[in-house]
Amino acid sequence: MKKEEFDSKVTSILDKIGSETSSLILDDVAILLTDNENMNKEIEKKEKEIVDLKKKNETLQKVNRKLAVTNRCSRRWRKRRK
Repeated sequence: MKKEEFDSKVTSILDKIGSETSSLILDDVAILLTDNENMNKEIEKKEKEIVDLKKKNETLQKVNRKLAVTNRCSRRWRKRRK
């Protein structure tokens, strides 16, 4: 929201309910907005962690499959040498 829009909304609230009451309400609204912003940042951080963990999981699964194939090939080679 641009500053002009914000100021317009604040002025509208002041006109509708008076300056004393609006100050109390605006304080509460400010707290809610701040908490919401912090929560959104935390959610974004957790979403990035999830993406990172999914990538690591995929990598680990690929490596595990390759190791399983290598292990099977190694057992076959050892059997042939006997």
